Amino acid sequence: MQVLATRQSNQLRRPNDVTVVDKKYIIAQQGSNPKNAGLRIFDSLTGSSSLILRNGPIGRPLGVTTDGSDYIVSSLLNNASNGAFFRVSQAGTVTSSLQIPIPSVPFDIAYDAANHLFVATEVLTASVVVIDEAFTSATVFPIPGLTAGFNSPNAITVQGQGNYIITDALAGNLYQLQESLPGSAASGQFNTVTTLASGLGEPAGVTIDGNNFIVSDSTGRLFRVSGGSVTEIRSTTGLLGNPTGLTTLRSGKYLVLDYNGDRLLEINDCPD
Repeated sequence: MQVLATRQSNQLRRPNDVTVVDKKYIIAQQGSNPKNAGLRIFDSLTGSSSLILRNGPIGRPLGVTTDGSDYIVSSLLNNASNGAFFRVSQAGTVTSSLQIPIPSVPFDIAYDAANHLFVATEVLTASVVVIDEAFTSATVFPIPGLTAGFNSPNAITVQGQGNYIITDALAGNLYQLQESLPGSAASGQFNTVTTLASGLGEPAGVTIDGNNFIVSDSTGRLFRVSGGSVTEIRSTTGLLGNPTGLTTLRSGKYLVLDYNGDRLLEINDCPD
């Protein structure tokens, strides 16, 4: 395991999610206050980083993804149950924004390129938020099979058109959420979730590695979910801290964020 960035070296403050664009790691930095909340751009070649849109323009970012060009951010405004989404150019300019019209906590966001949609998880109502690619509307749809107060969908990733992999921090589960018909995700038509794995602690991040799912447990563990079996590939030794967002690099290594420890980690020794 290699520590790529810390609070001391790169001013990380409560990093919550990460995505990759070219050789840059884009980090949703929730921050300890608005002054250090924003998007942190980490250059993997030089190790340098910068914080853009700090002090309020995009609130307190929780999730980040990319459509290949822009950064798409899920965020809380004013540190309250006031969810919003932002499209940010690589130059650091907010080009579009959408606010959810009900009290909400959008956690993570993913890009479904085949459906031309962004899909985010919403914690308070156990829902997903579907955003059209043009960024003109954000619609909240309940997740069939989940119940507000008993389930807390947070991390999300895409496994093919209309097929979403979602973690549940309250139930400790990993789910598959599929659209009912090709293209029906746009109108909120989904099948009841399928449970892929349970006993994952307090899962806060998920990424796909081949046919496997790698899940971060915010209590300090990483799991591999493969064919219904769960393997703990990193344990609570203090090395991981409080892992949240993660992603798989082309090299096969994993980027993992340590939320409370303010660190960006690169892990390349997760055994089978």
